[in-house]
Amino acid sequence: MLGTSMISLIGMKQRLSHTTLTQVLDLEAFRDLTYVFFCFGVFFGFMGVYIPFFYIELYAIQKCNTGPELTSYLLVIVNSGSLFGRLIPNYLADKTGPLNMHIVFAFCTALLAYCWIAITSTTNLVVFCVLYGFFSGTFVSLPGPILISLSSDLSSVGTRLGMSMAFAGIGLLIGNPVAGVILRQQHSWVDLQIWAGAVITVSALFMLTARISKVGPGLMAKS
Repeated sequence: MLGTSMISLIGMKQRLSHTTLTQVLDLEAFRDLTYVFFCFGVFFGFMGVYIPFFYIELYAIQKCNTGPELTSYLLVIVNSGSLFGRLIPNYLADKTGPLNMHIVFAFCTALLAYCWIAITSTTNLVVFCVLYGFFSGTFVSLPGPILISLSSDLSSVGTRLGMSMAFAGIGLLIGNPVAGVILRQQHSWVDLQIWAGAVITVSALFMLTARISKVGPGLMAKS
């Protein structure tokens, strides 16, 4: 990771000569309801989307009787699916709009989280890992393009993206520990899976609300 980051650092150039506090934190952005809805969408999305990543191996052992060799590769399978889920939707988003694309994928991710409840075999679990990895990929790859499409002033995109990622970080810090508490205290995988599906659904609804706030309810509007 350090090596690949060094390549980026060599090729990057600072656009502005200095950074001030106003550039790091822009409270005026929260007057924009579309941006507020987007931030809440990111917050709830990251609260739930990584729960299967953290718990899929334990689930495989306890509920699907998966062998240890395959279990150790399940996270690799999820991330392999996520690779394509970060590339293909981004290519198509140029035509449909990044927010439109992400809303569809977010609802599909929530649906898959609920479908996770019914999985009791190793074969089905592997298929789930591939699909979940693919559809959840947009949570990582599309927030940046979405924010650009929602912003009227491109000079504020960097600040707004950093602020929205703070929401994402807080959500991530909340979601997985809560899932662990649910599993430990309730001894119920179903409750954990419902928790994951519920918060991802809330995220998708906030993203849909952001879209309606920006371009209206028309199905063909690009956003």
